[in-house]
Amino acid sequence: MSEQLKHLRRVDTLMAADNIAVTAIKYTFEGDLSDSPNQNASARAHPLFPAYLQAAALQIAADDIVTALTARADRFLEQA
Repeated sequence: MSEQLKHLRRVDTLMAADNIAVTAIKYTFEGDLSDSPNQNASARAHPLFPAYLQAAALQIAADDIVTALTARADRFLEQA
């Protein structure tokens, strides 16, 4: 995989993790999912935001690993 594709994948994962973390914090602590810039900024300023962001990124990575292993197992079974 080229360096550009790796970089884009990291950016895509980070953006998705950010979106998940912001949504989780807004729902958990504010009980509201409206999409205003002030609420998003407030969610990112929450003291637990880094933990939520890390958890979301790890979940995305785990899903990617499962997808890759499943595809590899499917190819192996097709060859057998």
